[in-house]
Amino acid sequence: MDDINRLRRFLCTRSERGVCLVKGKQKTVSNLEYDPDDLQLMQHLTRTMPAEDLINEIVRYSAVGRLVHPEPVVFALAVCAKTASNMKLRQAAFDALGDVCMSSTQLFQFLTYCRQLPLSSKDEISKDENSGWGRAKRRAISLWYNQKSAHQLALAVTKCRGRQGWAHIDLLRLAHVRPTNEGATLVMKYVTRGLAQVVKDYANDGLTSELKEVLQYLRDVELVKHSHDEHQVAMLVEKHQLSFEHIPTWMRNSAEVWRSLLLHMPLQELILSLGKISRVGILSATDTNSMAPTVIERLKSDITEESNLHPFAILAAQKAYEKGRLEKNRKIDWKPNPAIVESLSTAFCASFKNIVPTEKRFLMAVDVSGSMQYGSVNGTYQLKPVQAAATILMSIARSEQHYEMLVFSEPMAPAPLNKDMSLQELCHALGDRQQSSVGTMDCALPIIWAMELKKDFDVFLLITDCDTLENTMSPAEALEKYRKVMQKPQARFIVIALTSANFKLSNYDDPGMLDIAGFDVATVSVMRNFIVGDM
Repeated sequence: MDDINRLRRFLCTRSERGVCLVKGKQKTVSNLEYDPDDLQLMQHLTRTMPAEDLINEIVRYSAVGRLVHPEPVVFALAVCAKTASNMKLRQAAFDALGDVCMSSTQLFQFLTYCRQLPLSSKDEISKDENSGWGRAKRRAISLWYNQKSAHQLALAVTKCRGRQGWAHIDLLRLAHVRPTNEGATLVMKYVTRGLAQVVKDYANDGLTSELKEVLQYLRDVELVKHSHDEHQVAMLVEKHQLSFEHIPTWMRNSAEVWRSLLLHMPLQELILSLGKISRVGILSATDTNSMAPTVIERLKSDITEESNLHPFAILAAQKAYEKGRLEKNRKIDWKPNPAIVESLSTAFCASFKNIVPTEKRFLMAVDVSGSMQYGSVNGTYQLKPVQAAATILMSIARSEQHYEMLVFSEPMAPAPLNKDMSLQELCHALGDRQQSSVGTMDCALPIIWAMELKKDFDVFLLITDCDTLENTMSPAEALEKYRKVMQKPQARFIVIALTSANFKLSNYDDPGMLDIAGFDVATVSVMRNFIVGDM
């Protein structure tokens, strides 16, 4: 596997190997402890890849719609920024800071990694860096603040005030940030001197309409921050469309505040919060003041391409909500509203139109053993393996033109699959296959079957719970033979072990093979990136 593919694997899956671990040992996780293997990989890439190509890939993967996990992208940029022996790379990394670290959280993550990462050699530290922050870092931080509009900057500094021991006031001081426009001046003064000083300094009229709006926004955010008046907080949340992060701890169980929050919060955040919203008592099926009709209307009207919600995300949220309790703390429970459950089911069906086709030819092979009907998916405990498998199959059937399905029975055989089958119908069909035969999983067989029948496929997708065996030959060997026989050097192989925490079946040196242990919403993007050749 060449360097560019190793980099793409790491940015997408948090591992340069051909395996995506949904849970278990996570690389560069939210506690920001990096794996030495990650550092070794990135240091190798800083020596072997052209600076421009390396930074361009990092920026490309940080783009909206492509980013799967933010930490690897931020970590990779931090390693580049610490490589002082390659000044062109170092400068390019700092120049890209605003494109990669768009939120305050990501900016604080970047600085934490820079603080934790060791220098790769004794002479890789500049005189400026010895005495404090180097010129390149100070300039990058200054641009991060000054290139935002007054509204954007006010939102950034109030939504996330600090993380990992950093606060905005620290960054403004350490980077000697000087505001370059009136909007930045006002917001930075709020950060460093407080609201009272800003109000005093801007008491005289003459402010532009934009600055008046920003000043009023900061006034209201401060009111929310300290208020114990539920009605006042709810009114200001609705007025400025404030997020959950703006709400003080003592107001986060307020029914009135949640009434305002759910009007504008992102749809994915809303469906993940349904249990919490139900616990505060505003989604009752019998209360005349219930917000359930509002939630149902949003689920009906907001399931568009702009929402970018995948069916898997909605199904997981539906199963979690209708269960009526948290899995990790069963004392936290709620009463599901049947109308909301039904609306989630409708939204699930409608969301298939959000899937962008890959225009590839698929052969899907599914485990139908009895164990697929029980237990839960690693990373999505709400779902049984058969439900997750059926959703993946439906996603392909409803978005792609060319696909076939096999089931691992005795013998392995084709099975009907069409885009009109419902989730229940497909789950029952897979269950019926299990009743008449015992499932086996020789993972090379689907490739051999396609090769013997001279069938043309771009992607081989195998789905099981955790049964991954090699009997006839290894999948790597079978795939290589298929590529030669069918003259398809780009044919790809994916195996998803839904209940597994870790396994190895693919050849990690082959960029066209991928193992996935477990499955969650983020894995959907990993799969797509892999299928279209973007990792």
